[in-house]
Amino acid sequence: TAAPHTIVSKDLVGFAVIEGTTSIDAIYRKAGQALVTPLAAAGTLAAATWIKLGFTWEPEKNDLLTYYVNGEIVKTVESPTAATFPGGEELAFYIDSKNGAGTARNVDCDWWRFYQDRT
Repeated sequence: TAAPHTIVSKDLVGFAVIEGTTSIDAIYRKAGQALVTPLAAAGTLAAATWIKLGFTWEPEKNDLLTYYVNGEIVKTVESPTAATFPGGEELAFYIDSKNGAGTARNVDCDWWRFYQDRT
């Protein structure tokens, strides 16, 4: 069954949980392009359980993109396709909760951290 909504067509790298599932997908997209899911079911949500999600992008290492769930590497993508990866775009931190049913949903974020190294 198709999800009742779509992920906005903006530049993004991160994770998504489609309504009606507990599966966490690793995703990326360059605005105007198709959403790329290098790893479906990278993790699973569970009630009353915290989960740590993260990624690194290393342009100096052949554009190596690495996804982490609870501190463990779950997927690496070397040289993502330039047409669909937002490597040259400005990105911002963003958490969103959207659902098609119109009922209240919550997102709890205990902490977040960023690091950017420019050489």
